[in-house]
Amino acid sequence: MPQIVYSQLANSDLVRLAHFALSISPDKVEKSLKAITLGISRLKDFPEIAAPSKIEKYQNLRELFIPFGKNGYCVLYEYHPQSDTVLINAIRHSLECGYAEKSEASEPQGF
Repeated sequence: MPQIVYSQLANSDLVRLAHFALSISPDKVEKSLKAITLGISRLKDFPEIAAPSKIEKYQNLRELFIPFGKNGYCVLYEYHPQSDTVLINAIRHSLECGYAEKSEASEPQGF
């Protein structure tokens, strides 16, 4: 069973998404974070469940869609079978335009 590791950017994304959810609907913060963590935990059993990214910049990574409400979240990750590790690189709301880069990790990206 793979170990799941979050990058610093992915951790920042979780905080950013929680703050954004708090500003929209405080009662959905816990539900949205639970949905994200539950979706990511599925990677322990099925680390290659998601399709490879269609974004050229991330062609060696996979994108997991986690449904939530009318939309959901997209998780950019990589699986390393040799070390049995899943590295979560970034997390975004499905309506955001692209993934945050390290220098942009504080604001939602173009809803």
